[in-house]
Amino acid sequence: MLTLFIIGFGDVGSNKLYPQILKILDTRTEWTLVKSVKDLRLIVMDIKPMSELIEKLNEAYRRGLEVEYVSDEKGFSPEEIASIYREYREKGYITYTYISAPNKTHSKYIRLTTPVSDAVFVEKPLVETLEETKALEEVLKKEQLEKVRMIDHYLFKDAVTTLINNFKDFTGNLGSLRKINFYLLEEPPIRESRAWLYESGLIRDLFPHFLSIMFKIKETSGNFIDVSKAKILNTVKAVYEREIIPQEYKENPRETFAKIELEIEGVLATVTIGKGVEKTRKQLILHYEKGKVILDTVENTIQK
Repeated sequence: MLTLFIIGFGDVGSNKLYPQILKILDTRTEWTLVKSVKDLRLIVMDIKPMSELIEKLNEAYRRGLEVEYVSDEKGFSPEEIASIYREYREKGYITYTYISAPNKTHSKYIRLTTPVSDAVFVEKPLVETLEETKALEEVLKKEQLEKVRMIDHYLFKDAVTTLINNFKDFTGNLGSLRKINFYLLEEPPIRESRAWLYESGLIRDLFPHFLSIMFKIKETSGNFIDVSKAKILNTVKAVYEREIIPQEYKENPRETFAKIELEIEGVLATVTIGKGVEKTRKQLILHYEKGKVILDTVENTIQK
């Protein structure tokens, strides 16, 4: 049996990962480890229960999924995590961990769960700082670090999955790739619960969505540009008017809007990201010699 531990059940856990779990329950042949509902057990670990969370877990339970909710308002201690995981490993269960708690906690939970998990998946951008990454490398053994994988909830979107899995069908007769435009713009400003973005900036938060899609297309199709070879040509940044920014962040806020120009193996790519803009726009546009492909994650469509 596969035991999936979800650490943190906020926006990503409840609205991105959870629908995919329900889809697995409905189409059980998609994932070889989960061929029936009896092959999967879900354990959600969060600091406090919410009515919406309990309702969603009850829905999964009604579908026959074994569900357990564990909470600790003080945060989970190393002893608690070790004890919870030990129970299932001693039963011979496969243990996977999905960390979707706030970014500032990623380093802590990677350190605690990797030694006791068969695989650990962490929401982008993995950890807060380069120093944290170096510290993890010092604490965890190489074979443990190899179990850690960064994952992006943008790859859960149906239209994104469709484009990635059928990339050659959409682009095969369009000739060579000439240009890429990526837009991730949202009308609402930064939410109060995510005010830490004023310190770290939206490039760090939103730019990885572009990278993850590019990497996944390359991995799946093979014949695509390698974004790891990208060169940044220019970056333009901006912030809200100061009255919109909470007082404690007004002195030196990071960008709330950015436009980044890159050159990737001879192809020009422009990434435009921001919050608090005039109109929401979430698109990946691939311009080819004989046409273009538009992935729209607001409409959940692909146009050719």
